[in-house]
Amino acid sequence: MLPILFEDNYLLAVNKPPGMQSDKDKWRHPSAEVEVTVYFKITYPLKKQLAAVMTHRLDRAVSGVLLFAKTPAAIKSLGSQFEGRTVGKFYLAILEKCPPQDEGELVHWLKKDDEHKRAIIVNPHTKASKECRLLYKVLQKKGREMPRGNRAANRALPPDTGANGHHRLPRARR
Repeated sequence: MLPILFEDNYLLAVNKPPGMQSDKDKWRHPSAEVEVTVYFKITYPLKKQLAAVMTHRLDRAVSGVLLFAKTPAAIKSLGSQFEGRTVGKFYLAILEKCPPQDEGELVHWLKKDDEHKRAIIVNPHTKASKECRLLYKVLQKKGREMPRGNRAANRALPPDTGANGHHRLPRARR
């Protein structure tokens, strides 16, 4: 089972490792959703009404906190909070190379690749592409040199999820 960070009667927060997908697929790749479903069946065998409903996803390559709703009331409440964007989210990245500025914005155009369950960076004029913006701010610079001769930097990344939620992709491709 994935490490549990928080659990109560309504919510379960787990730490998803990089390389594991968030949701199950038809090929039965390992996923956080399946692991949480199995956890519920083993831990709460008499509570058939428990659901393992993800309230958001994280890309396969990304590690982080995944929040699951356990009850219909929690599903409805969290769904409206995410839809209304009243939930605060941020991403912390540890970089091999410092960006040229301590604060900035990355802008790319993305297109969904449904077959491979990912988004790809495309030309702005590509059909069915959407603009994706990512604001960043360097929080800390490490003093030690990285293997490629660059200093490490941490960035706080408040997402703009305008392009199908694929706001993590621009920094993954840099």
